Amino acid sequence: KDLKELTTAYHSKGIKVLTDHVINHCSMEHPWFKKSIKKEEPYTDFFVWADSKGVDNNGKPIPPNNWPSTWDSSGSSAWHWNEERQQFYMHSFDYTMPNLNINNTKVQDELLKISKYWFDLGIDGFRLDGTCHYGHDPYLRDNPYVDNSIERVLDKNIVNG
Repeated sequence: KDLKELTTAYHSKGIKVLTDHVINHCSMEHPWFKKSIKKEEPYTDFFVWADSKGVDNNGKPIPPNNWPSTWDSSGSSAWHWNEERQQFYMHSFDYTMPNLNINNTKVQDELLKISKYWFDLGIDGFRLDGTCHYGHDPYLRDNPYVDNSIERVLDKNIVNG
């Protein structure tokens, strides 16, 4: 009711209403994620899951690749081990916010339903947040190492004159 009143008031003045739309991830408390952990269909692949590359010397599972998390309270890896499922899940941000598998058409359909819900309430559009984190390499290949040190840039510029 409040949103409908707000959009009506703004629209009467010719003002468009936008909301922030974050479709990269959801909470690890979300029912989709809990069902995905248990491999309940259709939620099994609603998130990016991957097997361990093996175990380290301490018997700890090794993440599937070297992808970093943008910010994370548990470390720098974009992967967090889920003991119940015995797999890693990907998180571009904090481990409490697992990435949705945007490559999955069922996830795409659900996100379109969510968008339609907001449009039906009178929203005119969205500011899409974190768009560079929506997709992922389906082969989960390591990121290449890039040496971004200033010395290397300076040397290259001197050589290339």
